[in-house]
Amino acid sequence: ANAPLCLLLKLFKKKIIINVNGLEWRRKKWGLVGKNYYLFSEWISSKIADEIVSDALGIKNYYLEKYKTDSTFIAYGARIEKSTNASILLEYDLEPDKYFFIASRLEPENNADIAVKAMQFLDTDIKLVVAGGANYESSYIKDLIKINDKRIIFLGPVYAEGHIKELHCNCFAYLHGNEVGGTNPALLKAMGYGNMVFATNNIFNNEVLGDCGIFYDKDPKDLSTKLSKILANPHKRNEFQKKAIQRIKSNYTWGKISEQYLHLFMKCIKKP
Repeated sequence: ANAPLCLLLKLFKKKIIINVNGLEWRRKKWGLVGKNYYLFSEWISSKIADEIVSDALGIKNYYLEKYKTDSTFIAYGARIEKSTNASILLEYDLEPDKYFFIASRLEPENNADIAVKAMQFLDTDIKLVVAGGANYESSYIKDLIKINDKRIIFLGPVYAEGHIKELHCNCFAYLHGNEVGGTNPALLKAMGYGNMVFATNNIFNNEVLGDCGIFYDKDPKDLSTKLSKILANPHKRNEFQKKAIQRIKSNYTWGKISEQYLHLFMKCIKKP
């Protein structure tokens, strides 16, 4: 969305690198004006930038196909961390491995409603804990919290230091419903914390997660079926957890990402 402002920089002959960061116009919260502004900004990005950074191969291909503009693929990184203070869970009346977890902005295209609805098909005492909100008046959130199930806990945004880490590290599984961004930092964070990950089946999540998690359709029954299988065979969870951590080590360390940015900056500097 900042791309049109770069026209001013161009007047002063400054070199411009733009990280286009997903397909924002697809978010359902935007009306006609908002969607068209983001599409216009995409087009400006493809014309004005000396270098475009795409955070996923799916985004790179999108710009190639739609605007005939190549870009440099650089994802995001994550740290590998373990629980260091599980007693934090007591503040939320939770026990380790006794809840599914979601940490996300509560917007329609992040599909928290699928997980909430999937709970009605699950015969389990495991809870669903949802951390996150929206920075605008949201009818979507109002509808979510109306669902009457004592196993579902909405925490709202969680800012206390170390709390999100402990909620991640001690959950039974992390549910990732995002679908319109590129490489999603929240998904990488979950993998770095060693979560068993269930993710919606789309090109961005497939690219990041690979064979290190389980994909589900945008269908509550499909998600509940796949959760039930892991609940019945919890020993399989450990295999996915180990693979997720290894995938971060191989592809998404901050050291690797920062080296890629340094290389891009040097390349841009040397351009005439």
